[in-house]
Amino acid sequence: MTCMTPCKGGERVETQNVLGSRKVDLMQATDWFFPRGIDHHHFLAGVPAASYVVQKIARHVAGLGKLPDEPRPIGNARRMEVDVLVVGAGPAGLGVARRLVSMTKDTERSILVADDGVSPGGSLLARGAAVPDLSDVNLYDRTTAAGVYEREILLVRENEAIALRPRLLVLATGTHDGVAPFPGNDLPGVFSARAAALLAQSDIAVGAKVALFGTGPYSASWLERMSSEVEVVAVPMGASISAEGRGEITAITITQRSTDRPSGGGARKKKRHEVDALLVEVTGAPSFELAEQAGAAVDFDPKRGGYVPRTDEHGRALPWLWCTGELAGI
Repeated sequence: MTCMTPCKGGERVETQNVLGSRKVDLMQATDWFFPRGIDHHHFLAGVPAASYVVQKIARHVAGLGKLPDEPRPIGNARRMEVDVLVVGAGPAGLGVARRLVSMTKDTERSILVADDGVSPGGSLLARGAAVPDLSDVNLYDRTTAAGVYEREILLVRENEAIALRPRLLVLATGTHDGVAPFPGNDLPGVFSARAAALLAQSDIAVGAKVALFGTGPYSASWLERMSSEVEVVAVPMGASISAEGRGEITAITITQRSTDRPSGGGARKKKRHEVDALLVEVTGAPSFELAEQAGAAVDFDPKRGGYVPRTDEHGRALPWLWCTGELAGI
């Protein structure tokens, strides 16, 4: 993904699936003919030739990319063993790793931290907090823990795959950004507050007029960094919203109960705001997948936004597996 690729200078970005240019794309005409989207499962279904054409168009407008002309170079594969593997280089994972390193610096214990980010820090980066000194930490960045298979963790890096067997595994995988259900929530220009806050730390504004839905540490970090640079539309607590636009968000409508009528009247008032972007901060879902694949039991917790690994008071889910950080409710 482009957001997980470090910029080094000299990169070239090309458009795909457009007729014309990025700004003048004739394919956008389909939005006028099908304002509610194309139901390619039923549209002209049963008409062999027409059905084939419709599905081909649907795949095209869905943004499926083109395969490269040349295959990727063959990478390396190797096996590896460590005493402790920490998955996740956010504040929890780094805190555990640095503590373990300090406790075992006079021994031959091997401790490895794997993180799929371009740089370590996790939520610290979005909140503008300092990343601790990692000079003593063995860190594999841009590394995905792709799965757990009979206590072996498959680590996938840019040009190699590692079948790693740790004696102990610590998961600090955090949460997936929450998604709020409202009309138009998938329009380009609808950001998680965390994503916008991360951009703001590099002085990148997502728009000149930005709506803010929900509160939390990331929206607060974004406001602290950007409130003096952009016009902010705050969605009142308890109000509902809808987003509109063709190709990208252009406006939101805020609906809330009127305060100038009796509470039992059920009157609601709507107000429309033209915006360049909408930031959403709601409860995220714990990233429990690796824990479950490793054999940990999980329970659904609606207050936590999803499934949560079942652990003891120390975060231990299995004799060889611990969960910490947002994954464990910290």
